[in-house]
Amino acid sequence: MPNGDFVSNPQHSRQRQQQQQQQQQQLNRLSVASGSDDLDADSFAFATATPDSGAVVSLPAHGVRLSIPAGALLEREPREVFLAVLPGARDRPRLAPSQTLLSPVVLAGPPGLALAKPAAISFGHCADLRRGSWELGVYHCDSLPSSSPPSSSSDHASGGDDESPWVKLVTVGQESASSSSSAPILASLDLGSCHVLTDFLSRFCVVGQSASSPSSASSVHGIPEAGGGRRACKSLRLLLHGRSLSSSGMDFALLVQVAEDLQSSLAHARRVAEGQGFRPLPLPDAAAGATLPFHDDGDDLHLDLGDCGAGWSLRPKAQQTFPFDRVWSGAAAGAAEDGSAGAGGSGVTLLQSSYSLRHVDPTVSVFAFKLSAFQSGRPDSCLAFHVDLDASAVAAAAAAASTSSSSFGVAPISTG
Repeated sequence: MPNGDFVSNPQHSRQRQQQQQQQQQQLNRLSVASGSDDLDADSFAFATATPDSGAVVSLPAHGVRLSIPAGALLEREPREVFLAVLPGARDRPRLAPSQTLLSPVVLAGPPGLALAKPAAISFGHCADLRRGSWELGVYHCDSLPSSSPPSSSSDHASGGDDESPWVKLVTVGQESASSSSSAPILASLDLGSCHVLTDFLSRFCVVGQSASSPSSASSVHGIPEAGGGRRACKSLRLLLHGRSLSSSGMDFALLVQVAEDLQSSLAHARRVAEGQGFRPLPLPDAAAGATLPFHDDGDDLHLDLGDCGAGWSLRPKAQQTFPFDRVWSGAAAGAAEDGSAGAGGSGVTLLQSSYSLRHVDPTVSVFAFKLSAFQSGRPDSCLAFHVDLDASAVAAAAAAASTSSSSFGVAPISTG
């Protein structure tokens, strides 16, 4: 008799099919409710809220959570609620040049649902609160996305239809001055998360800019003020991916991505890379969780992949440059002639640069290079490390990974 692990179970197959159909139905309903057609299975979840127990909905892959307390529903009937990270560029507010989006765009719904007790929504942010002086605002929009938003202002970021732009509900740390009965929310930030208490469900995000004066700066409990009028700073991360280019498996395409230091941004970056046939390559331990500070001072971001070891040819050799506006405010830009590109869809900035690595000496099996990213004129804002990998192991892992969504799983030979 065949091993039981390989025997198809018709009941399990039907259950899986029913689950997939239910998930697709939920996705279709949520796409209609949110006006977004860029959702995937990991970016939304449903739950049933009851008057006596409320509901908790979470998206672990994105670091987002909605908690509706007992007694919050105004009606005595259960309500279906949902939570989603909206990934499309049209789902987010269009920002003024001085502003930057610091969080995913989070939809808690159904939009407009009023509550007798405030719900708690938590999600990540990438503001570096230890550097510079921030003015941080929580924005919301209760309309569906529109392809033709109006112009933005300091307190009204465009997005949605003309009658319902994104509106600042509160300046973090100055709630008593800016809250009103029409915007019943409280917000607090710690080093990596934003927590919102709200009496209604809607789309939310965090937008920031450098504080224009000490009085306009957001105060964050437990974190010393930067002082000195220093410009705001946010945290970026680097990701490295690869795929085979030849039948021998020893020529590779490399993809370097720059994304905000957010779970949702990193998850989106990996999905974009996988959609292009790439799989993650391991970074040295010292660099795997390292962040790159990016300052609001108008200086561009530079990406350099060089110091290629003997036996390999790397193209292009030119340093890649991403203009400041693309990194800070997400100014739209297509693919550049140098191979760099901005990849929309995360709700925040995702920048990419591609390279080809050709094997020119068959006696050399290890490829090594140095990857660095830095902001012009800021030697303190540099992230650099060496990568050394066994090409044969990478090629074999790439072939295996081509039939799954797993990473290469090849450890670096050395770190630096």
